Amino acid sequence: MTWIDPEVRDAPVPEIEVLIKEARRRQRKRQVRAAGALLALVGVGCGAGFGFFGNGGGGRRAPNGGGDRGAAGASSSVASLSSARVIASASFEPAGYALGVRHGEISVAPEGGWPGRNCLLLSPRTLRVVTANRRCTAPSDLPRGVVVDDYAKGDQVRVRSRNPATGKTKLSAPLMTLQNWFWAHSGAIEGDGAFWIYELGPYRHRSSLIEVSATTGALLHRFYVPAGEEPFMKIDADGFWITQSGYGGTSCARSCTLWHVAPGGDRLVPERALGVRTQWLTVSGHSIYADVLAAAGDRGFTQTIWRLEGDRARVVYRTPARLLPSTDFGMGTGYVVTGNAHRGFFTLTQLGSGSTLAGVGGCASTAPVRLIRIDPATGTQSYVATVPLADDGHAFDCHLYSDQAVLDDGAFFVLAGEINNFPEYTQVVRLPT
Repeated sequence: MTWIDPEVRDAPVPEIEVLIKEARRRQRKRQVRAAGALLALVGVGCGAGFGFFGNGGGGRRAPNGGGDRGAAGASSSVASLSSARVIASASFEPAGYALGVRHGEISVAPEGGWPGRNCLLLSPRTLRVVTANRRCTAPSDLPRGVVVDDYAKGDQVRVRSRNPATGKTKLSAPLMTLQNWFWAHSGAIEGDGAFWIYELGPYRHRSSLIEVSATTGALLHRFYVPAGEEPFMKIDADGFWITQSGYGGTSCARSCTLWHVAPGGDRLVPERALGVRTQWLTVSGHSIYADVLAAAGDRGFTQTIWRLEGDRARVVYRTPARLLPSTDFGMGTGYVVTGNAHRGFFTLTQLGSGSTLAGVGGCASTAPVRLIRIDPATGTQSYVATVPLADDGHAFDCHLYSDQAVLDDGAFFVLAGEINNFPEYTQVVRLPT
């Protein structure tokens, strides 16, 4: 086992601040469980069952969008906006859900804390129900081989490894035990025959990253890394990458660090400095794509789409983010993207002036919600479709959240229809791409 220590500790976080951030995370990821019980008590809800509503199966044409000609690159998108429309939509019982693709159908799975809700498979063309099944498991952010048991003394983390020669599986000894709410800010991924598990350090302690063999369950390496809460962890053709998320870490005092472990390597290397916040980060092949915020003095932040290439994270481009949502670290804000390096990356935005707002966390509530495509080759953004407020635009939040959307069958599918600002959805909508 190799121990690597960059000799930097995560800054101590007062417990009340961490608790507030935990509440924010749960809101962002739509995992507030008490909301369902509360709504049941007050009788808020809608009937079970499915059907078309609003624009379902056709819809009305979107407006011309002429109010957005002032945005960089927006004028070239106005013509396509005039014909954009909601292709189809379906409604269902309010709950916390996660969207996915399964067996060629659109999967709508209830998150934990919503007993009795169906797992549903919808036709991607019509959004009619193909299959409904109450016996389903809630989606998980963890790899299947990582086991987290909730005990009174904390969350105990182990891995289940599989011997490829014999097919036998075994459960490892406990690798770590964290305070229960600290595991919510930790995480794990799997790739290249190993589990990578990040342990957020307790108050006044360092955070660590371990590499565990997926074949034997043996602990291969342990690194100390000041990656803060809920870091981004990705594996691409050049190895393992980790960097601070919107919450930041110690190295984000001036700029965040992008750390790297080469395939089969035993060194955690700081390859590049990013901005003071990274809103999202994804990888493909030898490329890393990210939305990076940099401090701009009294002007707040500058927002830029980055593409990095190779094991040294060489900068390919840094493209201004003119049409994307701004960021906020308050309740109910922040955004993610869905898609890939072939089709592009997609997200939602609601900008009245047609450009990213100068203030942090603002949404123009009177503007239509628009679907944005980010070109992986250049980082430029363009409007793809619009949902006018008159045509169910109020059913969308102005930012996209984790597990809220998927790209499939040549279209963008998104959960919509929040109830009273609770983390629940009542609709699935299909938009053209």
